[in-house]
Amino acid sequence: EEAVRERNKVISEEKKEIEQLKNQLTSILSSHLPNDLVSRMTIHKLAPKRHSGVVFFADLVGFSKRVHTTDDFGGMMVELNRYCEISNTVIRRLGGWVYKYMGDGIMAVFGGYKENEDYPTLARNSLEAAVKIGILVREMGWDIRIGIEYGDFIAGEIGPADDRIWDFLGETINFAARLEQHAGKNEILIGPNAYALVCDAVVVEEKVITMKNIGDQAVFLFKGFFGDEKSEPREVHSV
Repeated sequence: EEAVRERNKVISEEKKEIEQLKNQLTSILSSHLPNDLVSRMTIHKLAPKRHSGVVFFADLVGFSKRVHTTDDFGGMMVELNRYCEISNTVIRRLGGWVYKYMGDGIMAVFGGYKENEDYPTLARNSLEAAVKIGILVREMGWDIRIGIEYGDFIAGEIGPADDRIWDFLGETINFAARLEQHAGKNEILIGPNAYALVCDAVVVEEKVITMKNIGDQAVFLFKGFFGDEKSEPREVHSV
């Protein structure tokens, strides 16, 4: 009987330890993944599969140069963290989630892990996030460039069982990243698939850019939303 009590005590302590580890894992993952996705990940590994979503890339203009020339590196890092905090807050409020930070670069996804989401609304929300982030970044004294595209990709947990990460693979990711690279200062470039979702709601200027390994592509420079009372249309360069 004493042995049974001791064994039950050990089992109870092990369960508490497992629960604590699970809570720690949930807390870490929830810092950059949607809560319902985290809940599923803590139960079992989510095999990669094809999903659709709106992919958002942003990058501060001239950040690397300013880092290498500044005498106040600590202050620069404070500004970088503030930019990341602003972006994360705006994107989450509009239904997206920041997948990762890459120095001064940000990759976010609107949707991308569930079936049959409202992609036109998500695309519109991604543009609203881009405009809001642009305004706040300019108030900080920085400039930004943003690329947005909609499409399908492979998403899921990749890696060995004891070292899992959520990741995205596919041309939609590459296309959105290249849009951001081709955007000018304080410009938002929209890919053709994303534009098809929001074409009735936005004012754009069509452009042709040459993408590495892709060739000439028609893309769309976001100029504003139809019916925007603040500006007809709202100019991106005023963001």
